[in-house]
Amino acid sequence: MNRITCWAALACTLLPCLDAQAQLFRRGSPPPRNYGQQTPYQQPQQLQNSGNSGTNGPAANVNSESGNAASGATAKAVNGPKLHWSQSLTDKRDHDFGAVPKASKQEHVFSFVNQLDSELKLLSVWASCGCTKPTILTSVVQPGETAKILAKFDTLNFDGQRGATVTVRVQRSQPYNESAEVQFTVKGMIRRDVVLNPGAVDFGNIAVGQGASTKVRIMYAGNPSWNISEVRSSNSNVSGNLVETRRDPNSRRIDYELEVQVSPEHPAGILNDELTLVTNDSASQFVRIPLSGLIKQTIQASPIQLGDVTFGSKVSKTLILNGSTPFSIKEIRKSSDRLSFTLPEGSKPLHMVKYEFEASHEGPFTDTIVVVTDDPNQGEVTIPFSANVKPQAIEATYAQNDGN
Repeated sequence: MNRITCWAALACTLLPCLDAQAQLFRRGSPPPRNYGQQTPYQQPQQLQNSGNSGTNGPAANVNSESGNAASGATAKAVNGPKLHWSQSLTDKRDHDFGAVPKASKQEHVFSFVNQLDSELKLLSVWASCGCTKPTILTSVVQPGETAKILAKFDTLNFDGQRGATVTVRVQRSQPYNESAEVQFTVKGMIRRDVVLNPGAVDFGNIAVGQGASTKVRIMYAGNPSWNISEVRSSNSNVSGNLVETRRDPNSRRIDYELEVQVSPEHPAGILNDELTLVTNDSASQFVRIPLSGLIKQTIQASPIQLGDVTFGSKVSKTLILNGSTPFSIKEIRKSSDRLSFTLPEGSKPLHMVKYEFEASHEGPFTDTIVVVTDDPNQGEVTIPFSANVKPQAIEATYAQNDGN
C-alpha cells in the first residue's frame, strides 16, 4: 500500500469520530474533563433551574442571582414599583369634557403641587391634535407651589369625538438639572347639531351678596321631536331656567333661551362649574355648558404670609383692606395672643391696619383673622395668617488647645 492510500484510510477512520464529537458539543455536552471528579455534570438549563444553594462554581452564581431576583420581585409586589420623579408629580392626568355644543368655550386647567425639594420649571408644552391648544400658566414653580397648564378645546373648528395628549416638558434643578415629560389627556364629543350663543356662560366679576343673571341661546338642528327636559347644575347656588322660543318642523330648527342665575348667597371665590342639559336624545342624552366668573368680596385683603421669622423677634407689619365703598372696622378677631392689631377709626374705603407678631415659639404658625365691618354686603372679612419661626443662628466658638 502506498503512502496516499494510507492517508486516505486514516482520514476515513478519524472523520466520523471528529464529526460525532462536534455534534456532541453543539448539543451542549461538556468538553472532556477529569473523570476523577464525583460531581455529576448538569446542563446549563438545569443549572438555571436548580435550587441547590450548596453548588459551587457557576451553579452557585446562577442560584444566587435567581434568589436575588425572586426576593426583588417579592419586594416589588409588596412595596410597588418605584415611580420616576416626573410620574409622581400628579395622578390626575385626564379630563373628559363630555358632549358639548358647537362653538362653546371649553377649557380645563391641569394643576399639581410641586412636591420635590427643588425648583420646577415648565419649559414647553404641545398637543398631539390641533383640537386642543395648551398654554403654560406657571413657568417656574417653587417647592410647595402649584403648577398650572391650561388646555383649550377648540369646538369652533372641530366636531365629533376628539381627543389629544398634552405633553409638558419639565425640569428640576436638584440634585442636578434633569428634564422629563409629563403627559395629560383630554377628550370630548363636539356636537355639530347643538350650538350655544354666546359660546359660554361667563358672569365676569360679581360682588359678593348681590347675585347675577345672564341669558344664552341654545340652537338645535335635526330631529323635529328633540327637546330639553331638564337643566341640572353642579353648584347649588346656580340655577337655570329654560324657555322654548322656536320649534319649526319644516326647517327642523328648535331654539331655547336659557337664563342662568347666581344666588346672592353664593360665597366669594372663583365660579368654575357647569350646567347639564338633559335631552331625549338616546345617542347623546346630556349636553354640558360651562360656567365661569368671580364672586368678589366688596372688601379686598390679601392673605398674610410672613415666611421665615427668627425666633425671639417681633415683626411689625401693616394689613391693607380696600373696599368699593367707605366702611368702618368694628372688631378684629384672632385665636392667638402672639398676634396683636391696632383697631383703626373712622369710615373710609381704604384702611391701613398695623399689627405685630411675636415669634416666641419655634415652628410653623397659622391663624385665621376675622375683620368685622359695618359693610352691608360683607360683614366679615376672613384673612389667613401664616409664618415659620426658625431658630436663631448660633455662632460656634472653638477653644484652642494650649497644650496643657
